[in-house]
Amino acid sequence: MPERDAEWPAGARMAADGQGKLKKGVLVSLGAVLAIATGVLAVSYFGRGSNDAEVDRAYDQVKQLPLVGLVLSEHPDLDAKVRQAIKDELADPTKSGPNRVFLFGAQVRKQYIVPALRNSDDATALKAAEVLAELVKHLRVTDPNTCREFGQTGLEHPDRLDSEGSAIFERALAAQEDAYLSGKAAPDRPSPGNNEITKLLSDAGYTEADFQKLASYATLSPSEACAAMDKLYSAPAMLQTQKGAVVARYLLTISQ
Repeated sequence: MPERDAEWPAGARMAADGQGKLKKGVLVSLGAVLAIATGVLAVSYFGRGSNDAEVDRAYDQVKQLPLVGLVLSEHPDLDAKVRQAIKDELADPTKSGPNRVFLFGAQVRKQYIVPALRNSDDATALKAAEVLAELVKHLRVTDPNTCREFGQTGLEHPDRLDSEGSAIFERALAAQEDAYLSGKAAPDRPSPGNNEITKLLSDAGYTEADFQKLASYATLSPSEACAAMDKLYSAPAMLQTQKGAVVARYLLTISQ
C-alpha cells in the first residue's frame, strides 16, 4: 500500500501493506495532551471579555490540571508566552483549525514532555496507557462519535465529557505526569521502529484485518472505529511487561 499521509487517521496513523507491516507510526490521541488541555480550557473563556482578569481566569484553569500545571511551573518563562497566546486569541479568534493556545501547547509538549515520556519506566508508561484504554472504553459505551473523533483528530473537547469521562481524563493527565516524572532524569531509551511495533502488536493479537482497519480508519463507522481504538489502547496490557511498555511509550510519544 503506498504512503498517502492525508489519508491516515490522526489518532491512529498506522497503515498496513500486504504483510501487515507498519508504514506510519501509531499516534495516541491524548499524546498532545498539553495542547488539548491548554487550548480547550482557555477557549472555554473566549467571548467573555479580553481583560486581564479573564486571561488570568483561563490561565488559572490550565495550571490546575495535572501534568500541564507541573510543566508550566517548571518553566516559568512559558507563563508570559501562554498568556500572550490567550490574549492574541481573544483579540482575534482563530477562524479555522487549531487555535493559538492549542498550537503553543503542542510546541511545549514536543520540547518538554515527549522526551521524558519516551524515557519513562515500564510501570508508569503502562499505567498511562491503561488509563487511556479506560477512557476509550468509556467513550465506546457513552459517546461513540466522540470515541471515533478521539482516534481521528484527538480529544479536542474534553470539556464536553460527562462527569465520569472528565474524571477519567484527569486521571489520564495524572498518569502521564507520573510517567513524565519517571523519565525526566532517566537515560535515553532507543526508539522502536515500525517493524518492532508491528511485531509487538501481532504478539498482542493483531491480525491483518486489524491493521487494515487502522489503515482505513477514516471510513469506519463510529462503532467500528471505537472497537479499533479499544483494541489499540488495550494492546500494551496484552503483552509481557517489558514488551507492553515499549508499545505504551510509543503510543504516548508519537507526535500529531
